[in-house]
Amino acid sequence: MINKEANQNMYISIKVIALFVIMFLGLSVYGQKVEIQDVNKSQEVSEPDAFDQKPKTGKGAAQKYFAPDANATTEESTSSKEHYLMLGLSFYFDSDAYRWGPSHYEDPSEWSLGVTYRFGEWLNSTDFLVRVEYQFFDLDGNENPQKLSFVPLIIFPDARSEFPLYFGLGAGLGLFTKQINDESHLSLDYQIFLGLRFFDLLQNTGFFVESGLKNHFHLLSSGQLNSVYLSFGSVFTF
Repeated sequence: MINKEANQNMYISIKVIALFVIMFLGLSVYGQKVEIQDVNKSQEVSEPDAFDQKPKTGKGAAQKYFAPDANATTEESTSSKEHYLMLGLSFYFDSDAYRWGPSHYEDPSEWSLGVTYRFGEWLNSTDFLVRVEYQFFDLDGNENPQKLSFVPLIIFPDARSEFPLYFGLGAGLGLFTKQINDESHLSLDYQIFLGLRFFDLLQNTGFFVESGLKNHFHLLSSGQLNSVYLSFGSVFTF
């Protein structure tokens, strides 16, 4: 039976998740609108005015057929960054569990596998992504909980800038596929991190390294985890 304290924590956590999701979706939709408007404006500016242009003849007019197509190069470079995907492996080198089970556990976090995909952006500013991870824990060798987490993220600057240094944060829901007795199978997960990424080292494949905090609160019990992690893997733009 859920006690009063756990009930209050659950309601507060659900409100926090709902507020974050609403803000996240709102920013994502607005970002998509800004991108569409900017594209439309750039197309309007780039279209020549038939009344203002005079037909050009001679050597200068002929050279344009032999010059490299700058527009095609720009479109190819832009389209190659439409999709942004990260595959990473994380290791935890400092973690603490509080009120998770009958005793206090030190360094319960082991490692995790994750995929991060961009589904929206605020043009020339911020990327909106979802990170799905599967995490493994070890509670003094007796219990080995496992968790699947879904965490919406905000990362800036955007990947189109190809700036190597990035900062991000996010919050979402965790689902324990394996949990110890009398502990919540749902958790509020949140992350804050700093990373370094290198694009197109081998065609459309690059490399990233990332470090920060990955913490969670149990929604239906009083358990809590604080952890520091180091992650590395591949970056794909296509």
